[in-house]
Amino acid sequence: MGDTNQWTLIGSMGTPRFDLGVVAYMGRIFAVGGRDGSRDLRSVEAYDPDTDTWHDVPEMVHSHSDFGIAVMNKRIFVVSFYTERKIVESFDSTTNSWSVVFSGRDRYYDILSCCVISGLPNIAEYYSPREPVLPGTQC
Repeated sequence: MGDTNQWTLIGSMGTPRFDLGVVAYMGRIFAVGGRDGSRDLRSVEAYDPDTDTWHDVPEMVHSHSDFGIAVMNKRIFVVSFYTERKIVESFDSTTNSWSVVFSGRDRYYDILSCCVISGLPNIAEYYSPREPVLPGTQC
């Protein structure tokens, strides 16, 4: 695909989905989780712009929709917080697998998003340390 300065249709994903997360990672576009109309998905697909094709990636441990997603330290992180469940999962391309980084329960419901900001020389001005929250306790 050359630089044409116009929108172009690309190949179709294998699984129709909405409420998904999308990130650029390792030269591909990853379509992660979401819903297929009846259920939350664990599935992940990656788009290769050089071949205009999608291929399956190993499924996440849990299903996710309406979640935060970011790439940090050469890994994809999915952060979800719904139905009293907090889960953070990570995909590592070197092992080609997902793993749960954090899982906990909380009675509060919220929808979130996330991003990664690097290279801020004054990050200490914005960072506020806090004690870890133990399962079953309140913030």
